[in-house]
Amino acid sequence: MRVAGVENVKTPLTLKTFAFETLASMIFEGSFGDEMQMAYGQVYQWIAQNGYQAAGPLVEIFMTMPTENEQGEYIGQVEIQVPVRKAE
Repeated sequence: MRVAGVENVKTPLTLKTFAFETLASMIFEGSFGDEMQMAYGQVYQWIAQNGYQAAGPLVEIFMTMPTENEQGEYIGQVEIQVPVRKAE
């Protein structure tokens, strides 16, 4: 996808591109502790069970600003993306 105006990126911003065509993706909502670790486990389990393997760095896209709950845990909504390719 091309984003308009990227030719004019000025410091301290930089432009980076990721050339991955296929992603395993999950929207996670909850605490950023054990619950999020379980979500990562689900993503990687799905990858293996469906004949894929991780093919690049994972990305977290924060859909909401993290907030602290009554237990002192940070909670929010994050999209977890893992580039994948078919397993060999």
